Amino acid sequence: MADALVTGAARGLGLALVRQLLDRGDRVFAAARGGSEREALRESKRAHPDSLMPIALDVADPQSISDSVGEVRKHTDKLDLLINNAGIAGEHGGNSSTAPEPLGRVEQRNSLQVFAVNTVGPLLMVQAYRGLLARAKAPRVVNITSRMGSIEDKSSTGYYSYSASKAALNMVNKILSRELSPEGIVTIVVHPGWVQTDMGGSHATLPPEKSAAALIRLVSALSEKDSGAFFNHDGSPLPW
Repeated sequence: MADALVTGAARGLGLALVRQLLDRGDRVFAAARGGSEREALRESKRAHPDSLMPIALDVADPQSISDSVGEVRKHTDKLDLLINNAGIAGEHGGNSSTAPEPLGRVEQRNSLQVFAVNTVGPLLMVQAYRGLLARAKAPRVVNITSRMGSIEDKSSTGYYSYSASKAALNMVNKILSRELSPEGIVTIVVHPGWVQTDMGGSHATLPPEKSAAALIRLVSALSEKDSGAFFNHDGSPLPW
């Protein structure tokens, strides 16, 4: 049985990942603000009472991250897969259709919160879970990024904080790959596609279930030579 942890696990892509990892037989630590209080996770817990462990976690809170490690250690001494999925487009979790953040409306507080969740949060998660990852046979870290974080591919305007936070996450992942490769920890960044979630909006083209299935196939096929790479959800490389 593989042990996997997914952040932002109570809805959208995170919830779809949790459900599909459970279906393939993994033990899943479903991390979200509110943890077991979230109805979707309660439903999944009833269906998988022995293999789903809801955990309260706010990736923007270092103490919450530290506390989550203690909870995971109660059940396992290793972590095979960490999926850093939690992310926001704006300070209040605004989606891409309502928070374009054009020039003239960029606010420092909003930008700092977006970076705290989208960039610093995943870094602190890997830092906190490094010991558990290193004890796994073939540990994998998947940082959910966005094509909007590609500097070469960037053609749209607005979304300053979100796009910059994902570009910064890509750099964080590249550095992590250099540092963690000697320990056998493979870490990648993946664009999940334009997914039909609160953030992606109703006009998005990809259901969460299809994105999750593609991501899990991608993770299953990873090797150590892939560490540090920037992938599309279908496994094709994306430009930096």
